[in-house]
Amino acid sequence: MLSGIALSCIALFALGNAGGKDANYIFQQSVKGIVELKAVSKSHTDNFGTAVAIDEEGTLISNAHLVLYKRNREFLPYDGYFIRMASEEDYHEAKLLKYDLELDIAVLSFADKDIGFCSIPLGDSSAIDFGDSVYAIGNALNYGISMEKGIVSIPQIKMEYDGITREVIQCDLNIANGSSGGALLDENGQLIGITSFRTKDLNGEVVYGFAYAVPMEAILHCLHDSE
Repeated sequence: MLSGIALSCIALFALGNAGGKDANYIFQQSVKGIVELKAVSKSHTDNFGTAVAIDEEGTLISNAHLVLYKRNREFLPYDGYFIRMASEEDYHEAKLLKYDLELDIAVLSFADKDIGFCSIPLGDSSAIDFGDSVYAIGNALNYGISMEKGIVSIPQIKMEYDGITREVIQCDLNIANGSSGGALLDENGQLIGITSFRTKDLNGEVVYGFAYAVPMEAILHCLHDSE
């Protein structure tokens, strides 16, 4: 039996499907499923980013590079993880369940189901095409949850980042530090990927205007990999 939260979320999404969607509607529909993420450690500086709720059990998807830090060539998990919604001042404790550095995916969960969150409906990243409208929602610059609008510039491309080659979605939109782990949504507000990284030019300067996202297919593979 579905909970009251689940039913209200489904009703909201169904209402959205009844008509056209503008950017404001998609933001309002999605903001309760996208949270600020903070990773803390006694031996390393805190890290900030974003996570996305994908079910009513409190499962969160984010990036592996947000939940790990590197020391002496070894990747280590932070001591603790905390989340909060856009409307909140206080954080809630979250638990790291697993991560995949090759895919740059992390899976977390949180126990407090009374914060009024709504999970994001999952989309099909294999169905996107050149020029499709997309929206990135995340904790850019750790200023809080915000939104960017762009288009798919390449639906599927292999890119090397931090020494690892991944198959990602290239989008013509701006993201910033803290946007990582945020939701990449299609024009219907469905989750088609997780924003992950930007590239740098030959001088080591960040290339603005292009963002790369881990596709939904890879996320599902990671989720089901040990089940």
